[in-house]
Amino acid sequence: MQHKGSGYVGYYENHNPDKEFKQFIKKDTFKIYNVSLESNINCFEKISYQKFFEILSPEKINQEEIREEIKLRWIKF
Repeated sequence: MQHKGSGYVGYYENHNPDKEFKQFIKKDTFKIYNVSLESNINCFEKISYQKFFEILSPEKINQEEIREEIKLRWIKF
């Protein structure tokens, strides 16, 4: 079967995913969450999507203002 990695998760069932991802665990940088409670990757805290959306910043961002800021910066570039 030609999967090219897409949709193929058997690799992580047959290998140690914690070993593969431990390089991303660094102290005092940023927090990585595993938003899959059924994942075989255990080196990151597992949370549900509901919990994920609860911990996101409640700050509302005006997308139009951001687009204008990008346009202004692009013009100066």
